[in-house]
Amino acid sequence: PSEVHDLQLFQPAQGKSMLLASTFTDIFVIEGNMRVSTLQENLENFTDNPADIEQIAGRFILSDPERPDVVFTGLTRVVGLKYSRGRWKEIFRSEHLRDVIYHMAKDRYGYLWVSTPQKVTRIDMELSPDFTSTIFSRESGLPVDEDNTVFLNPENKNLMVGTRNGFYRFNYFQERFVPDSLFNSILPPGSN
Repeated sequence: PSEVHDLQLFQPAQGKSMLLASTFTDIFVIEGNMRVSTLQENLENFTDNPADIEQIAGRFILSDPERPDVVFTGLTRVVGLKYSRGRWKEIFRSEHLRDVIYHMAKDRYGYLWVSTPQKVTRIDMELSPDFTSTIFSRESGLPVDEDNTVFLNPENKNLMVGTRNGFYRFNYFQERFVPDSLFNSILPPGSN
């Protein structure tokens, strides 16, 4: 048995819900009647290439806040999957990361943000399939490039990054990260 890295309550339509459990080998789907299957078993038009199959797994699952029938996951590439009538279909794939995905967030502007061990990447979903990705680092205002975690400010849905040196928010006008005084005020002094 594989270690579960993330659990996500997935509600693709009114009255329909299931629990998604992500491991490094697959995503398990647990339905209301306790029926357990894997995402791989229910994928439409998916290749048998082991490199592709391993991407339908990973450390994190993100439900799309704008489209309740879509989730994003992946091990070293972001994969978008759409659910319809018991089947899953790949609708998005990013080949740009090439590093283990730690966390993802989709902000109120439609950008998909991904943190990996060495970088923070923003993917512009509006340009899919020819989307663009931008890497943010120390030159972009982050105090360190390693072990940063992306998440959304729960009140305004803007992007935040948790670092060893505190919280940073993304300034969308300046295209850079700045220390966040509100969240940092609750942290103890020193590295976290």
